[in-house]
Amino acid sequence: IRKSGEIFPIDVSISETHFEDSHMFVGVVRDITERKEAERVLAEKEAMLTAALENMTGGLFMIDVDMRLRVFNERFSEFYNFPREILKVNAPLADVLRVRADRGDYGEGDPEQLVAQRLDGYRNRDVQIVIDYIDDRIIEVYRAPMADGGMVCVFNDVTERKQAEEALTQAHTLITESLSYASRIQRSLLPPKTILEEVFKSHAMIWEPKDMVGGDMVWLRPANQGVYLIVADCTGHGPPGAFMTMICTGALDQALA
Repeated sequence: IRKSGEIFPIDVSISETHFEDSHMFVGVVRDITERKEAERVLAEKEAMLTAALENMTGGLFMIDVDMRLRVFNERFSEFYNFPREILKVNAPLADVLRVRADRGDYGEGDPEQLVAQRLDGYRNRDVQIVIDYIDDRIIEVYRAPMADGGMVCVFNDVTERKQAEEALTQAHTLITESLSYASRIQRSLLPPKTILEEVFKSHAMIWEPKDMVGGDMVWLRPANQGVYLIVADCTGHGPPGAFMTMICTGALDQALA
């Protein structure tokens, strides 16, 4: 209906009635502007939610308190290669899990028992981060309970990240082992305790590099009338300083010769 140049939505209900010998129609007109605006806002939100679900890089699904699917996106289906007929609104979560149990994703065992074990995990009301393995990929699953008793689950493929973390751990282990062995070599260049006891009536030596190896050195060599003793702090610390102690030790030996 147009009023004062503006258009307003109305709802018209017409019914037929009889009054004595008259044949009448009764019409009821209601202003449904607010309802139509609410429907428009709801439709916009649904469109935004659909766009977000279909364009997110991770998978997502939501279940209600009865453990039935309420919302899911295509990415979730792709992660686990579910049949189209399995993923549908109101589908029992048990049916979805049973597909994975039957094809061996959960390992050996009775499929029904494996499904029951995983349903217990979804009944847990705590926030959980679970690592799942499918084929040669690693899936990180974030589970969070909702106020209505349901749960929302977000799935992300973290295979590359986990591989990078593993490579970093291996590199750190290799470097640490190398430094540990280098420390043994550097300590072997320090004057032995037996030599120190022969040269000095009493002595104390503290050698504590900042890192596993360092730039502090003690050089002790015999001389005609006694010994040469040099305690030096070479430039740098850690591996660079340790290299300097090796160079300086060799240079002092060459100078002495």
